[in-house]
Amino acid sequence: MTAAECQTGSRSLSDPVQPFRTPETRALIDATADDVGIPQGEATGALQDDESAAVLVREIASRITNGARRLSRKLVDVDRRRDAGDVDVTRQLLYDVLAVEVVPHT
Repeated sequence: MTAAECQTGSRSLSDPVQPFRTPETRALIDATADDVGIPQGEATGALQDDESAAVLVREIASRITNGARRLSRKLVDVDRRRDAGDVDVTRQLLYDVLAVEVVPHT
């Protein structure tokens, strides 16, 4: 099914500005924002309307994508160094990636 076939009113299902009106959707976005280090007050404020919620969802997606890429690249480096027997450098590579990742406070 194409996006054109999934039209709901003036928006398609592939549109990132889908309505964020259900409590379940807002709760999921709010929890995910917390997981990627976005302060709860900022997330709650952004969920007041669809446009700002879409901006928030894009920021969440960006943080997840960028973090996954950083981690993937670092894990390749770690594997290479470990295979070469360089345990100290391997450990430092992991410490370095952890130092720049956004980790939420729980």
